[in-house]
Amino acid sequence: MNNVKNEKGFSMVEVLVVMSIIMVLSAVAGLSVSIVNNANVSKAAKKLDSMFNEARITAMAKGEAKGTLSLKVVNGTMYGYIGATPPANIKDWDQISGSAVKAGRENKPTSFNVETSNVLMANIAEGSLQTLTFTPSGAVKVPGGAAYTTTNVYTFSHGKRACMFYFYPETGQHGTRIFNLP
Repeated sequence: MNNVKNEKGFSMVEVLVVMSIIMVLSAVAGLSVSIVNNANVSKAAKKLDSMFNEARITAMAKGEAKGTLSLKVVNGTMYGYIGATPPANIKDWDQISGSAVKAGRENKPTSFNVETSNVLMANIAEGSLQTLTFTPSGAVKVPGGAAYTTTNVYTFSHGKRACMFYFYPETGQHGTRIFNLP
């Protein structure tokens, strides 16, 4: 008599071990993607803050024509350029945010509390050009000479994570704040 074992397939223990490994790897991959997206939201606001500061300092040191910050959204990506005349080719601009990060902008009343507000601003229109020109004193120059009575707020978001960049045009004071969306 031949004792031939017919071992086709996997044991229950082997299947459970493989499924456990797959679940752990999936959880790690999902967490990694979330961390990267959160970092990109913060990076976009910090990049805008840095470019704002550079344009402001340039205006204070070299005159307002050189202290102009232009912002534009192309294919869902925000770009910035510091200088009097932005180039036509977007490749010559600095990338501020990636297309996965949504950018929004609004003017808010001066009473708007940037420390406690957790709202997203309206999306920036595709292809729209926004220009901020700084005076030699560091304030943002208003086209037409009217006085600013608003707080300017830009938000960057992805999923439930958002970061706000804000500035007060009359003084040039600015900052960023990270928050979670409801």
